[in-house]
Amino acid sequence: MTRIINRSRSTLLRAALVALALGGVVPVLAQGASKDKTPMTDTTAPKGFRTHCVGRYLVDLPETADIRFFTADYDWMRMSVRSATRESYLSEVKTFEERLKTTRHEKDPSLLRQAHKDRDDNAVAFVYWEKPNSGYINQVQGFRWSGGSELLAHGEVDDDKADVGLKDTLKALAAFRPRTPNEIPAEPGFCIEGGYFAGTPEANQETASIRLTLKDHPDLWIDIETDTIGKEQVIDGGLLARIDKGMSVPMSAEITALFARVRTLRRGPHPVGPVKAEELLQTMPNKTGRMAHQFTWEAFGERAQTLAPSIRVEFETGKNKTGDEYSGQPSLTDAEAIALFDTIVNSIRLRPTAPAKTSSAEPPPTPLGELAATGRACPQTGLWRSEEGEERVVQAGEAMPRTVVTATPSLWQKLRGDAEQAKIATVWTLVAYSDQTTGNAVANDAHGATTTGDKA
Repeated sequence: MTRIINRSRSTLLRAALVALALGGVVPVLAQGASKDKTPMTDTTAPKGFRTHCVGRYLVDLPETADIRFFTADYDWMRMSVRSATRESYLSEVKTFEERLKTTRHEKDPSLLRQAHKDRDDNAVAFVYWEKPNSGYINQVQGFRWSGGSELLAHGEVDDDKADVGLKDTLKALAAFRPRTPNEIPAEPGFCIEGGYFAGTPEANQETASIRLTLKDHPDLWIDIETDTIGKEQVIDGGLLARIDKGMSVPMSAEITALFARVRTLRRGPHPVGPVKAEELLQTMPNKTGRMAHQFTWEAFGERAQTLAPSIRVEFETGKNKTGDEYSGQPSLTDAEAIALFDTIVNSIRLRPTAPAKTSSAEPPPTPLGELAATGRACPQTGLWRSEEGEERVVQAGEAMPRTVVTATPSLWQKLRGDAEQAKIATVWTLVAYSDQTTGNAVANDAHGATTTGDKA
């Protein structure tokens, strides 16, 4: 699993202790603790809790939750959202582009290699050299403005993959939708802070991580991370298998002494609905000498399955105000900590994956030139054109389709005169509205997307 949270040296020492911990005798307290594994099935949180959207999961957190950060990667790019007027957005894009065009590269006329702007400049992407002497690696920067929110997408690609980087960025920009802090999207998508990416692309790289504390329990820190598993990643035996494997590692006298004081409250499977998972609930002494809680719950997920990402919850008490050290006094008893942990973990559920139902009322027309990536619910009935040139009428609410392209035929196909056909994900552009009475596209074309290549 990809780790996003940076840990201090003392934290790593204690994390190593957890990884070496043996399953001990379960105290009477834990034996009698509630462990209800019934999953939540809707977005209604229990009293005192609020539902949050993290990646493709929903989770209920106390209303006193103070989220310190929310980071997310989507399709190999780091994503962030901030409030912006359209004027400030356009000014930022203009300044960024001018700097790239006016700075010379040692091999190219400027730092800018490729650029793409949509019809209204509301989606802009650049591929560029980071510095005048940069080589081999290109930077990719995307900007998207929508309804007072600005999305920033940043990543890197090999210099011979500039076209791929630009295309992937445009797909991500097209899939982005802003959302308010309390909004749970009705359509399938991947949630980040301030927005989400509509649709369910196949085997997409998606990582989301939040860290929070509670205003009424500042010593309690909770980390929730979710990550899709690529085809190349090796799936291990899970949380407990890693712990058991670590038991054979030689331990220093310091760790051995701490290890002797560890108490295991619960250890074993903890599925939540259809999600298979394991847990390890322990207490161990912190710098104050008090027994602090260190609880971990993990579901590893499935390889190359966007709708079956891994998810991990770490629940720790007795930390200081910044969450970096275990120097605070735990404010929860074992029973209170277990009850809160179970409430949070048992609320975890995947968001609905079916396209949202459309209203019978006619929505306002989506502007011509609107972008929609494969997998996203179509926002407007009309004629859509793929990047590869295919045109088709798509009904509002339907999933945007893949496009058909001709691949290089095999020798046998050449002999038969066949051409190999393949369907690929793409970005569609709304080029004409559809006459609802006849189903024919009205002749309102929307050419205007421009692509430039400044490589010399």
